[in-house]
Amino acid sequence: MALSESRRVAIIDVAVVAGMSLVYAALEALDVPKRWSFLAVGVALAIYTIFLVRRRTHSLYAMGFRTDNLLAGLIPVGISTVVAAGSVVVWAMVRGRAAWGHEVLVLLALYPVWAVVQQLGFQGLLHRGLMVLLPYASHLSAYGPTALRR
Repeated sequence: MALSESRRVAIIDVAVVAGMSLVYAALEALDVPKRWSFLAVGVALAIYTIFLVRRRTHSLYAMGFRTDNLLAGLIPVGISTVVAAGSVVVWAMVRGRAAWGHEVLVLLALYPVWAVVQQLGFQGLLHRGLMVLLPYASHLSAYGPTALRR
């Protein structure tokens, strides 16, 4: 029995995301410095992104990069981020610790990159692939607890 193209692509997507997650967990378990584990996962993601672009298997819209609901999502996420960041700064000031250093600037620069990686890897590839491979289970997860109530 031959696999359909969409199922084959979904299997590859899920395997790549799961594989990168397992590699990262293994590197953490082996106490590999974060810069090397981030580099390894970053290189793997870059290679897979090149593969996706060359194969043209997914559209940006299909992977969750949409402009129609950007503002609606940006407002609550932005407010939550500002509240959380403000809480961290206040907590640090109350405890007499520095709340702002050069590390924070690096993290602020990496935050948008991490958001794109998360959107691409987990929401775009993993969720989309699981919906193709396990249509009933993926729909069940969308309304899980309410579906199981009696």
